Amino acid sequence: MERRIRTLLSVYRQAYILIILLLILLIILIIILLIILIILIIILLIILLIIILIIILIILIIILIIPLIIIILLTIITLLLLLLLLLLLLLLLLLLLLLLIIIILIIFIIMSISDPSRGGAHRGGQPTAAAVMSLRGQRDLGDARLHVPPRPGTMDSAVVRIFREEEEDRCAPSRSEGCVPNLTWPPDLSDRSPFNSTANDTWEDAEPELMSPIIPIIAAVYSIVFVVGLVGNCLVMYVIIRYTKMKTATNIYIFNLAVADALVTTTMPFQITDYLLQSWPFGRVLCKVFISIDYYNMFTSILTLTMMSVDRYVAVCHPVKALDFRTPVKAKLINVFIWVLSSAAGIPAMILGSTQTHNGTTECALQFPEPYTYWDTLMKICVFAFAFVAPLVVITVCYTLMLRRLRSVRMLSGSREKDRNLRRIARLVLVVVAAFVGCWTPIHIFILVKTLVPAVPETTAVMAAYFFCVVLGYTNSSLNPILYAFLDENFKRCFRDFCWVPGAQGRDGRGRGGGSSRVRSTLREHSCPPGNHGDRRQGRAV
Repeated sequence: MERRIRTLLSVYRQAYILIILLLILLIILIIILLIILIILIIILLIILLIIILIIILIILIIILIIPLIIIILLTIITLLLLLLLLLLLLLLLLLLLLLLIIIILIIFIIMSISDPSRGGAHRGGQPTAAAVMSLRGQRDLGDARLHVPPRPGTMDSAVVRIFREEEEDRCAPSRSEGCVPNLTWPPDLSDRSPFNSTANDTWEDAEPELMSPIIPIIAAVYSIVFVVGLVGNCLVMYVIIRYTKMKTATNIYIFNLAVADALVTTTMPFQITDYLLQSWPFGRVLCKVFISIDYYNMFTSILTLTMMSVDRYVAVCHPVKALDFRTPVKAKLINVFIWVLSSAAGIPAMILGSTQTHNGTTECALQFPEPYTYWDTLMKICVFAFAFVAPLVVITVCYTLMLRRLRSVRMLSGSREKDRNLRRIARLVLVVVAAFVGCWTPIHIFILVKTLVPAVPETTAVMAAYFFCVVLGYTNSSLNPILYAFLDENFKRCFRDFCWVPGAQGRDGRGRGGGSSRVRSTLREHSCPPGNHGDRRQGRAV
């Protein structure tokens, strides 16, 4: 009778496990179908994104005069589709993780069926010596702590304790050196941005006393860059927005460059705090925003300068085509496209950016997957190639052709004044590009050498050179408004008008009434560039 009962219970147990396995297999089938459905949706979204990007490119290539709102809507739709695509990819990863967990669960169930000693592994909720031996392998169980009976139902805690003791035994010989059991840390946390990093993540083995004389200097320079860059770039944007005749194609690109520079200067206070505290205290969200702004600024700036060089080339070498190509509306469309293109670097940087705490110090950096060194090196080489070398080649070609044209032709157009303006603006763009290249070349070369030759000596001189290169790169964001003020007469005149304090006297030295004062203010607001002399055609977009 007892044997029949045991047989019946065994049959019931096996049937119960079989039903569970069937349910799990059904769940796996449903998950696989969901994964296939999500993959199909992702493929459709990718096709739709490609179609939208092709439409945008066709519009830009054909150069149709269409309202700006259409491109903005297409851009917003593209960004929303990209966001939906990222969410679907995240859901796909979660489903794959769930599938992996279920497969592991099936393996454990099969092992529990095939293990005859599973049922006798516990007595009164306590692990037997055989169970402990199976967990520890062939290691000695002489430690008295293993023989302390745990509370009922705490087999998992016993397992955790056993593995913890293994790590403690492994670290015992070097405990005086601060061994941390089973702790892995990336060999080099790289840069939060492509080039900026604290001493902790770039020179992780450097002595603190080597950094102490450098950090106050960096904080002081960053403070100057923050004030000058933010005020100067905001003033440039204000002048272009306020004065109607400042809305030329070139100035639209300058406005885009000022937006990127002003945006990156807003991160200076966070970087100063990070340097002074030697830790990132602002959390993961601001870390992601900070890294993304750095990448957006770098790519947007160089792409805008590239388009400014192409714009100058068209204006000088193809003046007839320039009448149709170089319009403020098309310059705005190109600026929007530049920001969309920069998202190819800014959005991944935001996703990969994160904080990591080690020995009480929080660092904001890009967290690459394994193999870490491979992805870190690949990222820096791609940034060097696509954010520096390739645009620099385009800029060099444009200015080489432009200089040949300027030397071979004495009169580019029928107006001497217009030719003077063309040469003046070409000189301004050339100086701005040269300043950008001069400020960013050292850090690009330094990062490339450090990536390809990891054995860089960690001396005070080397670290000082590195941080000097970083500071020089950020200084470019505050340098552009100064260049505009000294090299461009229109900006100089508008800056002077902005600083003009209105009093009782007008510019002609005579007092005006309220109505005429408003008229004069409106005229001044719309006619800053031409000034008091020169051809009226000077106000035209060149």
